[in-house]
Amino acid sequence: MAFFRPPFSVHTMLTVLLFFLLSPVLFSRASKLEDGIYFTLEDERVSFCSRFLNISHQVGCSSLRSGTYGTIELISNRSELVNLLGRRREDKVVIFMDYSLFIDENLLRECRTSEIVSAIVVFAPDYSDPDTTSSLNFSENSLCPNGLYSFYNLSRECNDPYIINPSSSSYALIDWPFPVVLLRDNEGELRRNLTICYETFNVKPIDDTRCSLEIRNFMSAVGSSSLCVERQHRVPFTLFE
Repeated sequence: MAFFRPPFSVHTMLTVLLFFLLSPVLFSRASKLEDGIYFTLEDERVSFCSRFLNISHQVGCSSLRSGTYGTIELISNRSELVNLLGRRREDKVVIFMDYSLFIDENLLRECRTSEIVSAIVVFAPDYSDPDTTSSLNFSENSLCPNGLYSFYNLSRECNDPYIINPSSSSYALIDWPFPVVLLRDNEGELRRNLTICYETFNVKPIDDTRCSLEIRNFMSAVGSSSLCVERQHRVPFTLFE
């Protein structure tokens, strides 16, 4: 989950699509129907949590192969998120939250076990503001990064008082059940547009129209050396010469 530090690691082949399921009547003056219902976030704005393999299992994030979809929920504080996760609903939700909520490990644990959460989008902090960044005491790595592979044994390197990463969340070592996206919006324009869409169609809806999000960044990886060798013989082409 190596996207939570500047500069943004942009994946140019991945797209986030914001689309509004509106009545066709509203688009009678639109030049193209697609322009009226889809809003694509620029690559330079987004950075995705990636899928990785370690010795025994996979970690990181991925969307579904066909894309991950959900109704947008804009969350501004802890109590709103707790209330959302405690409600029963039939549709899946994509949660938009500030970075300060994302680094709350207990909240994110609840999100990962919730049946209604299909994705999380995090508004990145303003890295140019030292006051903001200094208050975000957070690391995605473990308490003892690379401790299992160190020259020193665990008793010398990873126990008190030798913990070298007290701000650890171990987020990078979790197999997340949904995609996680970091979104840069320093000017606040995207948040304002999202708020208008969210309040118009999701807060007090008058029909089935919803402001929703689709994320397409499916990632797969081989789970063993034998499977890797098998794929090498089965795939009829190579990506690189």
